[in-house]
Amino acid sequence: VAAHDWERAARLMENGSEALVHSGEIATLTNWIQALPDSVRRAYPALCLIYARALVYVARYADAETFILEAEHSLEGNAQVKDPRVESLRGKALTLRAQFANTRGEYIQAVELAQRAKQLLPPDDVSWRSGVLMVLANALRFICKQKTAYEIFQEAAALKETIGDYTIALFALSSRGDVLEAEGRLHQAAQQYE
Repeated sequence: VAAHDWERAARLMENGSEALVHSGEIATLTNWIQALPDSVRRAYPALCLIYARALVYVARYADAETFILEAEHSLEGNAQVKDPRVESLRGKALTLRAQFANTRGEYIQAVELAQRAKQLLPPDDVSWRSGVLMVLANALRFICKQKTAYEIFQEAAALKETIGDYTIALFALSSRGDVLEAEGRLHQAAQQYE
């Protein structure tokens, strides 16, 4: 970034972003992305989505929406292409949109978006797949699909553990307890919380 080699910087950010997010360096990553010229950032829809995801982490939803739109606009040029990378980026955008729907209480829409995202995200993208599973399970809880939510929380927790995201894995397991509690299965809920 300091050398103003914007294209190289963008590629490096794109490749190293997941590691930075998982090591808690979200502020560093967002500062780097902000330093890029708009034209460079727009040329890298993955960076727009990474930045949008970071903004979601700090509840800046309106700002995140701007970057999701930038990414989607960039991807429109690839509308006919069945490129796995493009499909993955579309899945990431849908994951963020599903999360927004959850925060607005639009749970049916969140489920639909999350299910579409899940189909597009590659199996080896554990970080985003586990994230979309969390969004999906949370939405399902609120439309009375407790059993399915319970199972998906388990799947999300297992994926989160594989990437060392133990905080969210514990949250997913705790959410399983919440589901049991909502169903009146208090003894099982207590065991889940342990």
